[in-house]
Amino acid sequence: MSWTDKKAVETICKLRDKFNVKTFIETGTFMGINARLQSTNFKNVVTCEKTEEYYNTALERCEGYKNLKIIWADSPEFLKGTLETQMP
Repeated sequence: MSWTDKKAVETICKLRDKFNVKTFIETGTFMGINARLQSTNFKNVVTCEKTEEYYNTALERCEGYKNLKIIWADSPEFLKGTLETQMP
């Protein structure tokens, strides 16, 4: 099963609603497929990709999605930076 599978998306949306989640955070963007999908389900999507080729492909595929931000970084660096900017 992938994260874009219908049942997975339904579960993610149930959790979004139960916990009033506005931002979807993803690590490992790959080609941007899941990030694009989740941009229709969340107010904001923030994701990272460390492989330059995949990062560039995801940027192209996600062009025009105003609520989606792709960062060129590896997961630990991305998560550390995301938590530092979000925590008081």
